[in-house]
Amino acid sequence: MLKQTVKINFTIFILIFLFLTCSASAQVATVNLQHQVYPLLQKAETLQLFSSYSLRLLPLSRSQIRLILWEINEKKDQLSPADAQLAHQMLQEFSDPEPDVALTRDHDRHIYRLSEGETQFFFDLFGDQNFAFRRSDFGLKDNEISETTMGGELRGMFGRRLGFGAHAFNTMIRGANSQEQFDVNSGKISVQVGESAFTDQATGYLAGKFGRFHFLAGRDYLSWGSGLDDRLALGLSTQPMDLIRLNLDFRKLRFSYFHANLSGVATQRYLIGHRLDFLLSKRVQLALYETLVYGNRDREWSYLNPILPYHVMEHQLGDLDNNMLGGDLSLFLHPGLRAFLEIFVDDFSSDFALGTHWGNKIAIHSGFHWAAPFHFSEFEVKGTYTRIDPWFYTHNDSANVYSHYGESLGSKLGPNADRVRFRLYYQPHRDSRWELRYAFVRKGRGTITDQHTYEDDGRFKKFLHGTVEKNSEFGLGLRQQFIRDLFLGFDLTFRKWHNYALEKNRNGVERFGQFYLRFNY
Repeated sequence: MLKQTVKINFTIFILIFLFLTCSASAQVATVNLQHQVYPLLQKAETLQLFSSYSLRLLPLSRSQIRLILWEINEKKDQLSPADAQLAHQMLQEFSDPEPDVALTRDHDRHIYRLSEGETQFFFDLFGDQNFAFRRSDFGLKDNEISETTMGGELRGMFGRRLGFGAHAFNTMIRGANSQEQFDVNSGKISVQVGESAFTDQATGYLAGKFGRFHFLAGRDYLSWGSGLDDRLALGLSTQPMDLIRLNLDFRKLRFSYFHANLSGVATQRYLIGHRLDFLLSKRVQLALYETLVYGNRDREWSYLNPILPYHVMEHQLGDLDNNMLGGDLSLFLHPGLRAFLEIFVDDFSSDFALGTHWGNKIAIHSGFHWAAPFHFSEFEVKGTYTRIDPWFYTHNDSANVYSHYGESLGSKLGPNADRVRFRLYYQPHRDSRWELRYAFVRKGRGTITDQHTYEDDGRFKKFLHGTVEKNSEFGLGLRQQFIRDLFLGFDLTFRKWHNYALEKNRNGVERFGQFYLRFNY
């Protein structure tokens, strides 16, 4: 009881300290990773319209995005007309009026705004109607699914010191795949009511900044890395976590730390990480980081220390946890072309061969982004290669598996797999964005929940050994904004399978389609 009281008092002290020392005015609410502003920021960064390590750690706050958009708009003559118009729209969206100043047509629209003194709250509604289907010619069940999502977002600032964000939605699912699910280790919770299933999600946090120091405490999403559409350590589609997140920003250096709760019913599970970003020059960005999963006990005081090397502390605490090391690099070769590389290491021993021993597990994600190829400013090309060793993200203690809600915290490609992917984007108008894509994936035996045994699996990695599942994917998508924040779109995918689900000679073609209507007001 005394230990618990000390921890509670320590937490209260930290929050009071942060509240009293915050002095900078900012829009601290974070921006959903599916927002259309992120592709625009990626393209502008590749065009070298701004130089920053901001996009390596997501989601960004509204104030971070606004500062970048100001810098982009000063160089909008280097953008295509469509991108310049979109940047102008985004700048309006992320520019809040001063308290007690009336909204104008240039500001974003809101269902409700409260402005009193130095306090401002904004409330917005959003919704999504999605129709999807799947067809196949090799024995999979055809289905049609309707997903109807409604939600709200509340954000605000308490004067110029402290702010908050909250986001909640509920989705009704009707179709062949709707089913009840209450195991947090198997995915999102789903409740069956009649012929429909319902899922929901919420985030909520307190955040603030003073000078170079930023903090966030609550439930939110978190992703980091140099990858643009996939990341190895903290992926772009991971479910939100209850966490404390701290950042210390300098012009050429940033230190980041977080401590988060992971899903778990019978056991307590936690994820921690810290990261150093270096802006070596306008063309070179480098980062080094550690992450660690631990469980089956209360929060570990050593892991609450942001600056301790966790690789060392994990050994000092009995070598019980799942410690991982990584780094990523972004190279801006010339305006319009960047290359990037991520290397993530899950266990490492110099006593064994790096390339063959099963315990030396490595994942690599590399690629390029070519904005305005051959001076066609409306186009972008992305290409990536991802390779993940067998047994990656796994652990001999199920509490320490690198997972959250039954999915990998990093890449959803999973262990013992590789993928080549190309994407072509075309934005002829501010409101229209087309995508054409191709991917080739190979997947061998093993999932993140499998445990390695010497009796069954031996000492070697055996990458893609035995029967290998292969698929080639072709896709086409369109997103059209009809009026501000009202979108209609579709996505069609054709996937050719070979040895589906690792069943030899189970081959065929699968077709997916979805049509959606989205709004945010």
